[in-house]
Amino acid sequence: MDPNAQHVPQQPQQPHPVRVGAARGIHPTQPPALITPEVEKRHKASQASFPHLSLSAGEYVIEEVRRHPIGLLSIWVIVGFLVLCAVAIAPFYGANIPFIAQVFMTTPEQLPSAALLSIPTFILAILFGLGGVVATIIYNGNKFYITNESIVQYIQTGLFTTKQQVVNLINVEDASSEKVNIIEHLLNYGTLRLSTQGEETIYHFRFVADPQRVVHAINDASERAVKILQGYPASEY
Repeated sequence: MDPNAQHVPQQPQQPHPVRVGAARGIHPTQPPALITPEVEKRHKASQASFPHLSLSAGEYVIEEVRRHPIGLLSIWVIVGFLVLCAVAIAPFYGANIPFIAQVFMTTPEQLPSAALLSIPTFILAILFGLGGVVATIIYNGNKFYITNESIVQYIQTGLFTTKQQVVNLINVEDASSEKVNIIEHLLNYGTLRLSTQGEETIYHFRFVADPQRVVHAINDASERAVKILQGYPASEY
């Protein structure tokens, strides 16, 4: 060993850094810095107003979009026709008892009276009316919500059967509306169409009232969500 060689102290070995990854939740959440008191206030107000929605931390409802009432017209036209038919059975039967007796090769006295037949037809008319009420509840139960993070479609297919479809705003590639006939133009309703990035997934929301305004609201919310994600200052969105 050379006595003239300088002694260089050996540096202690540093431990290798350990990286810990955290899985992202199903619902996107805003960074804690963005959950301001105002955002938290709106979040709590949305939770109170829409308890059936699963809102993430800092998420609040911007707009609730309902179906146009025109869709109820077809329901009640059918219900009205069925009720009218049920109510008309008894008078028609009473006026044609001799002919009906001849068809069934019996005598009019052996057939039930029109008054007796009116009871089941009245019950049938009530059932048709209740069916219309149930169909109205289900129709009005289908709606969707624009939040500051996503679009939530609330789907109701029965009195007690519901489901939710959630589309993240930053994944919305295109939002457009469509009106296909003169009635939709006159009454200002139509179909809203959403397509998402990365997947060829297309969502259709029918009977949307004022669909063009809803498209603008979605585009504005989507642009704001992207700017928040990119770290733009609050003054720019």
